[in-house]
Amino acid sequence: MEKTDTTILEMQQQLQQLRDKLQDQKIVNDRMFRNVYRQGLDKLRLKSRLIIIVGLCTMFGLPATHSFGVSFPVIAAFELLMLICIVAEILTMRHIPDPGKDLVTAANELTKYRKIYVDWIKFSLPVLAALLIWLCVDVYNNPAVEEVAKYGFIGGVISGTVLGLSIGLTVRRRRIREAEDLLDQIEQLKEE
Repeated sequence: MEKTDTTILEMQQQLQQLRDKLQDQKIVNDRMFRNVYRQGLDKLRLKSRLIIIVGLCTMFGLPATHSFGVSFPVIAAFELLMLICIVAEILTMRHIPDPGKDLVTAANELTKYRKIYVDWIKFSLPVLAALLIWLCVDVYNNPAVEEVAKYGFIGGVISGTVLGLSIGLTVRRRRIREAEDLLDQIEQLKEE
């Protein structure tokens, strides 16, 4: 009987040790999830800041295009578009939640962030297309610009547009995917 009591006591101690190890594992797992989640949010913030910086640099460089024969109204229209894009990025960045927020609020904010990125293309592409057409027509109709320079400039605009669109759409797709990954991580954190 004493041997059975000792065996049962040893089994209970081993079971308690196993429970303690599992609890430690859950805490470590939760910390790892939260670190990955925090890093994902930081990455989204960094990319937003970089886009804002690139937008500001572009705004400061646009007046130099006047020397290529671009009229001031076209430059002003592009400046306005860049300003709208920068303000939109700043407002969108507000929907990147703080890592300390509760998970329901964070999921709602990230859902808004993702929706803005998905819907933004409906505004930006038509406006950009109209401005690029206006730019090409403006340079083409400028009598002060030589014929060869006109075609070179328009060719540069077209190739730059293709390159810019491919980069921009790739960045957009990645940011939407990163937001979706963060939403998946929030769901995993909620389950635990």
